[in-house]
Amino acid sequence: RRVQKRMGGVQSCVSGGEVPFKREQTGNAHGLGVAVAACQIPATKDEDRYYVGIGNMNTGKLTRIEGHHKCGEDGDVVCVGVYDGHGGREVAELLEKEIVARLLKRTSDSINSEPKDVKYRKVPESHITETYRDVHKAAVKKYNCGSCCINLFITNGKDGSRVVQCAWAGDSRASYFKGNRYKQHSDFSIDHSLERPEEKERIISHGQRYGGAYVARRKTREGYPIGPHAVFKSDPNKTNLSLMMTRSIGDKHHSVAVLADPEFRQIVVGRNEHVRLVVASDGMWRVYDNKVTSNTMKHTSDPSLAANRLAVGSVWRTQRHTHMRMDDVTVIVVDVQGADIGHSVSVQTNSPTSRNKAHA
Repeated sequence: RRVQKRMGGVQSCVSGGEVPFKREQTGNAHGLGVAVAACQIPATKDEDRYYVGIGNMNTGKLTRIEGHHKCGEDGDVVCVGVYDGHGGREVAELLEKEIVARLLKRTSDSINSEPKDVKYRKVPESHITETYRDVHKAAVKKYNCGSCCINLFITNGKDGSRVVQCAWAGDSRASYFKGNRYKQHSDFSIDHSLERPEEKERIISHGQRYGGAYVARRKTREGYPIGPHAVFKSDPNKTNLSLMMTRSIGDKHHSVAVLADPEFRQIVVGRNEHVRLVVASDGMWRVYDNKVTSNTMKHTSDPSLAANRLAVGSVWRTQRHTHMRMDDVTVIVVDVQGADIGHSVSVQTNSPTSRNKAHA
């Protein structure tokens, strides 16, 4: 029987028992100028997962961020990830448990083989790509489902700045906001979908050269096209098995033209700058754009409150303003400040830092 509960006037409907109403996590990484908060509201399928931790690139040690951490003692890189599963939760869970851990091990092994001053080291993009591929191979061997994947890595720059690297495959997204009331904003990542001409051309070219890749719309039982274009492995006239995204982890039964290779972008937060990043699954981004996100956060200095408002607002907007089914909503808000103002960045951690509120 479907169980209905309310929080702040928003109704969340899930099948009872094992699915928590809300998951939260907050923490600070002092010395890296980072305060971070995550809020997740699962739908019935509960296929989203996330990770927030601090890693040490010398030792490969990885610690989940809960409470206060010091750069140098606990690590030298903040690692944030959102993993939006589809067709099942197993690949998203695999990403949550393994992708950052594997990456830190690969990086530490490289550092140990070639000793260098790693005080201002970034995470090598080649290591990130190799790790995405490794986890993808492990996923297709074991599971039928798949997951989008987006990661942020935050390290210190040489001049008191912070370097923020973004790697992603799929349509989970990151944006950044700065200035008075976060009025300045821009996409950090760009969805891997057929709306991007270069991605569409890549899929079509693969199908023309090697087969096993088609771009078409799904069809109703009566044979009428429905919805946007998708990526098919087999003749679209014979099956509706397809993906909306052009890159993903796992998905063993889908076209090999859907790559696991990540795309990269980077921003530098100056020593006197404050930047807020929002990383979320499409459960949020399908009802929020950057302008509405900015307006929602403009009076909110605490990342925890901002993450909660965006997550709850996503549920409310989906229920009140769309005809879409409820989707899992995962929102992570990351405040990053340069060294000259880094001591002012903080998130409240007086209450338990990680909470699961389950249905009675």
